[in-house]
Amino acid sequence: MVIFNKQGDTPDHPLRAARAALTLSAHGGSGRHARQWPRFRVGVNSGTAVAAVVGGATGHRKHGIVGDAVNIAARLEAPPRRRRPS
Repeated sequence: MVIFNKQGDTPDHPLRAARAALTLSAHGGSGRHARQWPRFRVGVNSGTAVAAVVGGATGHRKHGIVGDAVNIAARLEAPPRRRRPS
């Protein structure tokens, strides 16, 4: 997952996100890079999310990003669901 504009100071974040997605898609699974890069699926979305670090000052810490914008991007990235035969 890649987050753009977390601090709110990058006005061109949609363009940066789109360029990153196109770059990953161009190199992820086809052409001369097919054996060097894993296959990628890309989902791009824009919106408000909550970013936080969970954990103490020492020990295990986790950086979490949650919200509808994150969930929608994950669904856009996911492979299509196969329908079960009736």
